[in-house]
Amino acid sequence: MLVSMLKGTVMLLALLGLLTLGLVATGIWLFPSLLQRGLNQLPPVVTSVTGVDVDWHISQLDSRQLTLQYARTALADGTAINVQQLQLHYDARGVLNGQLQNLHAERLDIILGSTGDTLVEASAQQRQQQVAAQLQQPWIEIPQLHSLMQLPINQITIDTLALHHPLLDAELLVQMNARQWRIAGDLKPLPAQTDLSWVMEFQLIDGADQSQILGQLRDQQSLLAHWFAAVEQTPAADQTTTQANDRTSTQSSVTKVNGRQVLVVPALQQQLAQLPASAREAIATALELPQWQADDQALWLTALAQLQKVDSQFNAAFPSRFRWPQDAELSSLTTLESSQERPFSLDLSTLLSASQSGQERLNRAQLQLQPLASSRQLLTLGVSHSSDAASSQPWRIHSRFGALQLQFEQPTANGNSNVELSLAQLIDGITLRCSDDFGYCQSQLSTELAYQFNEPAALTAAGKLHWDLRADITPLESLLQATLNSQHRLTMDAVTADIELNSQLAVSLPSDANTPLAVDIRDTQLRLDAQQLPGWNVPTVSLQQRQPLQQHWNLSGSSPQLTSSTPLALMLNPLTLSPDASTIKTTPAHKPTRLNLGASTLECQPSLQTPHCYVSLRLRSSRWQQWPVPDVRLRSEINLDLPDNGISASGQLAAANNQLKSEFRLQHQLDDGQGDAQFHIEDSQLSFSEAGLQSLADLTGTQILAGRLSGQGWINWQLPDDASPTDNSSAENNSATDNKNTLILHPNLMLRVDQLSMVYDNRITTENTNLLMAVRPQPDSYEVTAQLDANSINTGIALSNTMARISMNIGRQQDWVSADIRELSTRLLGGQIYIPAMHYDSRQDTNTLDVAVDNLQLAQLAQLEPSAEVKAEGSLDGALPILLTRDGPMIPHGTLYARSPGGVIRYQTETSAALANTDPAVGLAMQALENFQFNQLETDIRYQPDGALNLGLKFEGHNPDFFDGQATHLNVNLDYNLLDLLESLRVADDLISDLESRYQ
Repeated sequence: MLVSMLKGTVMLLALLGLLTLGLVATGIWLFPSLLQRGLNQLPPVVTSVTGVDVDWHISQLDSRQLTLQYARTALADGTAINVQQLQLHYDARGVLNGQLQNLHAERLDIILGSTGDTLVEASAQQRQQQVAAQLQQPWIEIPQLHSLMQLPINQITIDTLALHHPLLDAELLVQMNARQWRIAGDLKPLPAQTDLSWVMEFQLIDGADQSQILGQLRDQQSLLAHWFAAVEQTPAADQTTTQANDRTSTQSSVTKVNGRQVLVVPALQQQLAQLPASAREAIATALELPQWQADDQALWLTALAQLQKVDSQFNAAFPSRFRWPQDAELSSLTTLESSQERPFSLDLSTLLSASQSGQERLNRAQLQLQPLASSRQLLTLGVSHSSDAASSQPWRIHSRFGALQLQFEQPTANGNSNVELSLAQLIDGITLRCSDDFGYCQSQLSTELAYQFNEPAALTAAGKLHWDLRADITPLESLLQATLNSQHRLTMDAVTADIELNSQLAVSLPSDANTPLAVDIRDTQLRLDAQQLPGWNVPTVSLQQRQPLQQHWNLSGSSPQLTSSTPLALMLNPLTLSPDASTIKTTPAHKPTRLNLGASTLECQPSLQTPHCYVSLRLRSSRWQQWPVPDVRLRSEINLDLPDNGISASGQLAAANNQLKSEFRLQHQLDDGQGDAQFHIEDSQLSFSEAGLQSLADLTGTQILAGRLSGQGWINWQLPDDASPTDNSSAENNSATDNKNTLILHPNLMLRVDQLSMVYDNRITTENTNLLMAVRPQPDSYEVTAQLDANSINTGIALSNTMARISMNIGRQQDWVSADIRELSTRLLGGQIYIPAMHYDSRQDTNTLDVAVDNLQLAQLAQLEPSAEVKAEGSLDGALPILLTRDGPMIPHGTLYARSPGGVIRYQTETSAALANTDPAVGLAMQALENFQFNQLETDIRYQPDGALNLGLKFEGHNPDFFDGQATHLNVNLDYNLLDLLESLRVADDLISDLESRYQ
């Protein structure tokens, strides 16, 4: 652009000189001084007529010389041109022959206007007009350089050609004659922001046999770039070419160009490193490029430091009058050369790492390009064109590069996961052959992509992707076909699998504005075969497509659209997994393990915006070690919303002989980790026999005989933020980090169990028990509200009509519990015990509750230990204050007392007789208790956390057969271990048998 601008400016000055010579030739013999004064008075007239501000002054005008002291003009876009001391020398004979002697200017200043956008837009419009003109006029004329350099002035010299622009300042020497054109001088890029200074040299030399074009750009110390072109125009045999609607012409010569361009990358890298941030922003703004960041600059400077040069060589031949590109012979080869024979390496970690709170996700991201065999060449690109009329594909584009390798290392919970991709060296390269207008192309590419992936204790994968690409592009039907044959091996937790993928891709390129850009995926087949797992007997795991995948995409417009598609349908054949013999010998507990997978399917409808899949999974009745695994069937629809980074799913789950059924729906946002799920459990049967889980009774000691389960609700969640730091310095910090480093759940659900009847370890039976429980979120806890209604509970002590209402708060970290018992009552030993209300908080050292006892029957109390052979009548009331401590519950002082009018105690056994013989006082007490009719009875109860129970009994009454029925006062102390007593209690076998028979 700079050369063409200088050439246009010089030609403008030459034309100005010729125009002036015409005027001089007319009036030089008549009125030289009068003509000079007249010309000096013309600028105001020209300005008023043309609207362009011009001014000049002619200081000398005679028969041999014109001296223009200055000439100034200002264009509409702000560009200013100023010429100083221009001298034009001539003589009368030269003027008559149209040849001047020389033109000399001391200084020519061109100050480009600040409206750069307008200039760029006008330049772009001009280029479009030129291209349109070339398309309308297919013939191109190549002038003879020897004739082009024959100017109407023998010598043109401009001592200083000064160009001024915010992006570039230049001070150049211009010398032009019939044998050599030369432009040389200093260039200062971004003069207001940098101290860079470059020296430019450009020459066009007309030789005897060929012309030469030389160019060079350097700084004060080293060469930055240089250009060379040899132009040879040799006569050719005369031939006449006739085209329709074109004139007939005779070609007289053939032009041959042999050139080379070299960019010295290290020197350019040093220049780039000197650019300040303001200079980079100015360049990016002028070229409409994204702004450079500091990390971007460091990355590319590192890359450039490993390169040596970019070397381009080209050859071209075409007649003096030709059509582009039909009649041109063209070939070029561009080579990118490394500064060393080691692989070209580039660290991409800074660019590719997505950081959160200053922590980078990628530890390492490395790109390596291996030089071609035994050389420093990293890649080559060749372009050629043939003028052979018989060739249907004259264009040939060929590329070749060394082996490419990408390596990534990312931190995980188990260590660093590694990914390595290697693109095998292309022996024949990438070749594309096209017609003149690129409306018809053919290409073929075969290569191999190898990869490795390793995540500690999770997954390792390795594979090769064979890519066979064929292209057949025509104006009417553009088709790009690719066949992928791949081999992959995946290892996940000692699972090894081989994958085969075959697919054909077809890309339809638009031939006109009405033809869409389309992509077809045809006949895609996928097969996955798992190999033997260590310690397991595994048949071949075969995952195959039920039908080929075919898709048609319309890529025109702002977003791609899927116009037609068959779903991706995969099927997993049934198989059974079981431990092998070696595992059975070493770990007998694994012997019963047997997993029976039923036929399962996955069907996906691909979409760039909202892909969705249908999943059907089946697990038949199985065992895991000694535990039974019920059959499970899952059906679900999964939708992925890519624009909003969301995923949603809905489906049904059936298990345990179809006894347990539920429906669910969930949504999750991938970007912020928030989600929620809604579920509904249908009225489901809990019976072990109905669910096919009878063996659970022997394993757990629990036999669920009957009952039904139902429920509904939703759960909101917030996934933890692993990048957030943890600070345990204060409670406030703990509260703040809990929201970042832990999974936050907000459940709001209700579960209901009806008519539950079960037996546990022959110690507890329950019948017709109903439970209603609700869970709701609170700011720092989970609120659980429950209500229990049990018709019968038997622990060796029969409880009936049990009622309980309780409200609990459980801390988010399950580190504390608080509870409020609203009501708790049960029928026990013919009477009733109840807790009217209490509050419990696990964060306190001691909690208290009061248990009220009402109408407890002594007869049933005495039957708790039949071996004692104590018979009693009467009823008890009282209150038991209970302290709940860290060590366990205790009763510091409880009291039970007999209800009026009293009762009877009869204790006359062999044991009592033996006790009577041990001590006279004891003997009297035993005689009184043989038929003791009491009117008052009070029991002092004390209990310790270790199970020690002390009963202090006080009796007032008489025995009609003892001392003629005199009033008697008895004090008896009894010590028991309550825990041992409860351990000895059992539910009667006949009661269990009767209960089981009712639900069979």
